[in-house]
Amino acid sequence: MQMKRVDTKIKILKILELNDFGVTQIALKLKLSNQIIHRYIKDLLANKFILQKGEAPHTVYSLNQEYKYTRIQTDFIFARKKILPSFLKKYIKFNLPDINRADYILDFMLQSSAVYSSNIEGVSIDLNSFINSQKLSKGVQKEVSEVNDLVEAYSLAKLNKLNQKNFLKSHGLLSRHILSKARQGRYRSEGVGVFGQEGLVYSAPEGFLVQNEMRILFEIIDELLVKKMSDAEVVFWSSWLHLEIALIHPFLDGNGRAARLLEKWFLVEKKNETIWSLQTEHYYFQNRPKYYANLRKTDNYWEADFVNFNNFIKLLFDFFLEYK
Repeated sequence: MQMKRVDTKIKILKILELNDFGVTQIALKLKLSNQIIHRYIKDLLANKFILQKGEAPHTVYSLNQEYKYTRIQTDFIFARKKILPSFLKKYIKFNLPDINRADYILDFMLQSSAVYSSNIEGVSIDLNSFINSQKLSKGVQKEVSEVNDLVEAYSLAKLNKLNQKNFLKSHGLLSRHILSKARQGRYRSEGVGVFGQEGLVYSAPEGFLVQNEMRILFEIIDELLVKKMSDAEVVFWSSWLHLEIALIHPFLDGNGRAARLLEKWFLVEKKNETIWSLQTEHYYFQNRPKYYANLRKTDNYWEADFVNFNNFIKLLFDFFLEYK
């Protein structure tokens, strides 16, 4: 039922992109009752996505031009045309490392990635303790379970193509001990924010818009996956995807873990499976202050200026340059 409600609100907004319409006209286009459309219209008015014009029975509705209901495609075009060229110019000789497959100990590397990605989110268990977790007290077993869940998510990604269905499956695995079963592998429908010591530091997009943003994001991912690109382009778009998941904040929890997994998943798809062994998560953990400072460059999804995130993108390039 929630999925239907979300989809219908998006459809109403897209109809109003074309022209101003009344409830009956919208109901006819969507083959729904006036009563149902009135309920959706009430929600959209309350959230200021649309405006009311005229009095009954001649009331019509229009988009509020001061409020956006999608930005992901605009972000992509801006990044491609305005930001990417400067990175390609700066990293003109950049190449991803060739990893000796003889040194490619995948299971251990996936465990390490999962531990450090979890550490960024506040899990305290270290890699050595996780590997020897059977000796740990019951008090830390929940943390062990969270890391194990993330290991399974990485393992799923290793064996499957990157697409929206598999991305949701990976979240379903990594969130088993941090969300209720009904929330695992499902985009949120609620509004959420990120809180710090000073209170609310970031407002994510409204819940009913998340599915639309993620649908468009994966259309972009499909486009990028088939496009021939340089190593510098691969790294740029990998970090951009990481950033967009952090900004959209599509889940009630597990967004950071999912964003870092998606970043590496894309790198693997564009390069080869040995990329799974690279410890980008460890690098982000070691550089947490810089990681968060460069990620928190806006307090609202709709007002984010992508130019302010150049240093976040640069972090992944720095990792590879230090790796060499």
